[in-house]
Parts: sequence; structure tokens; C-alpha cells
Amino acid sequence: MMGLLRLIAILAIAVMSISLLDSPMDTARRLAGKQSEQAGSRQAMGSLKIAVDLAGRREGRRIAILIDDWLYCYPETGEVFLVPRGYETDFASIPGAVRWLVSPFGNHAEAAVIHDWLYAVGEKEKRPEADAIFRFAMKENGVNIAKRNMMYQAVRTGGEKAYGAAREWRFRNYHTLGAGEPLFPRPSKAAVDTIDCKNLDRETPRIFEEYGGDWN
Repeated sequence: MMGLLRLIAILAIAVMSISLLDSPMDTARRLAGKQSEQAGSRQAMGSLKIAVDLAGRREGRRIAILIDDWLYCYPETGEVFLVPRGYETDFASIPGAVRWLVSPFGNHAEAAVIHDWLYAVGEKEKRPEADAIFRFAMKENGVNIAKRNMMYQAVRTGGEKAYGAAREWRFRNYHTLGAGEPLFPRPSKAAVDTIDCKNLDRETPRIFEEYGGDWN
């Protein structure tokens, strides 16, 4: 019963926040059936390459392993996050009450991976920012406002226990998908650099050279 009430509350908050979280221009575009000018932008994301473990599950959720280092740059702050190859993701720490509504794949996949990584690092007092980045990245990738607000409220409501938990620090051999060891200890900070996100493509080779592979 309590789970049902939580779900109803999350969905109600998501619906009520539709008009509060979009800019007037975005609202006008949505009502006209058009995408936000910002939605769908790839300037802040590198190319995500994953291998899906078709047989594996984590607490009922499908899992995937990054087969290459991946970058995300958060335009609000310019912070660059490097998610390393071998990292195991289950596409966001979505509470069970709403998990049945969320496919592991879709336009929210990249946002879910960066959110999973930020929760795995668990930087002190940064959970609100991690959730905000999740919502922002979904908007960049064109996730509709009702869905992204529902998912955001879900992690805000039920994600606290997952943030920084030891069970979130998971890696696999990215060739065989078998058990693997982390390339480095859990860092104290999630961001590896700060840049103008519009320059991510140009900065990517340097960032990979400085922080890729044996990043620490």
C-alpha cells in the first residue's frame, strides 16, 4: 500500500512540475509539438559504447558494461565526467515502485549512465547535483518533460541508499564481460576537468590522454 502511495505521489509531482521546470520558450515549443532548441544536443556527450549482458540482471534490472571510456560534460558548470571502460551500469538507480515504467534503453540511456556513475562515486554532499545532471542530460537527449520529471522525482525520493553505496562500485572485464577489478580506487571527486562544453569534441583527445585508461 505504501509503495502504491509513493508511486502516486511521484507521478503527481511529475505532472505538476511540467509547467514549472520548462522555460516559457520550451513550454511554447512543447505545446506546438516542437522540440526544445536544447533538447537532442550532443555537444556535451561523447559516443557511448556498451556491451549488454543479456543473461545478467542486478536486482531485476538489465545491466551493461562500458567497452570504452565515455565522457559527459555538464554545461551548467563545465564539469567533465569520465566513466571508465569496464564500468557496470544498470541504467540509473530507479526505485522499484516506478521501474516497470522505465525501459533500460531509449533517449534517457546516456543520462542514466552518467547518473549511475555519479552515484557509484558518491561524492560527498553532491547527490542533489547528480540528480540535477540526470534530469538535464535527459532534456538534452529529448526525453519528454513528463517522463524526465517522473524519473527525477523517483531518484530524489528513493535513491538515497544507493548513493555512494559499496554495491554501486562494480566493474567487469570489458572483453569477456566476466568478473573484473576496478582500474583504480573509488575517487573522492567525480569531475576530472572543467571546460566549455561546446569544446568537448576538441578537448576529448587531451582528456582521454590525461585521464583515460589508468585514470585516478
